[in-house]
Amino acid sequence: MWWTKLDSTDGSITKSNEERSSKWYFYGTYEELLAWLPKVNGSADWTWLSSRNRSLGMEWAGEFFVIDSVRYSALDRFEYNVDIVARKTNKANSTEFRLNPKTSGDVPLGEKVETMYGHGTFTLTEEMTGYVKVPGTLRYDDTTDDSDSTWTQSRNCPFTVRPDRNETNKTFSTVTITITRYFEGNPINNGTYSLSFKGIKTVKIGKQTIKALVVGQDTEQVWDDDGDEYTKVSVTVMTAPANYEWNTDWEV
Repeated sequence: MWWTKLDSTDGSITKSNEERSSKWYFYGTYEELLAWLPKVNGSADWTWLSSRNRSLGMEWAGEFFVIDSVRYSALDRFEYNVDIVARKTNKANSTEFRLNPKTSGDVPLGEKVETMYGHGTFTLTEEMTGYVKVPGTLRYDDTTDDSDSTWTQSRNCPFTVRPDRNETNKTFSTVTITITRYFEGNPINNGTYSLSFKGIKTVKIGKQTIKALVVGQDTEQVWDDDGDEYTKVSVTVMTAPANYEWNTDWEV
């Protein structure tokens, strides 16, 4: 892919303006276009729009400018015109657009790990426990007594120990943990990270290592204070309820 600037806007002539628009020509696939486009409210001087080549408009929108809007139109399958508008922000509030301000206590994004705790629920279904409710009663029968049953604890049970039959269809309270990591590069090139976060994983929380069930994931394209591109991956996992342990062979 490649891109070029269609106008001559430069950061040096916009510092006193409240708004500045810029036109770009982009050549590449649609996926590459989406990876290249800046994010609204992202700082205009640490997106792909920065360049060491003055002809491309280094920091084209000036200091304390953020992206206000991004629009693109397709000329054909691999060619796009892109219009981008940046607006001036209050200098005092400009730090809210910085992911990793340059202060002595900061950790580089590639080394940063963020953890947040929450609450969740987990329901044990008949398919998980291997017990089926007898019609017209409150009793559950063991499906493994049936020679036609395909239920096995190693494959169908979420826990290393089979739950009691009276826990079938019971909902348990659990703890959820959202872990956020940053990987260098864009989300398209980092697709393997996203694919690996599913099923039951061994995760390290502080000094403790536990098995946890992946229940959610969010991927976002971000930039650090130097303009280097990162993939922000937030994965939410669930701890096993009621002192059970997750079965890593369970077919989720």
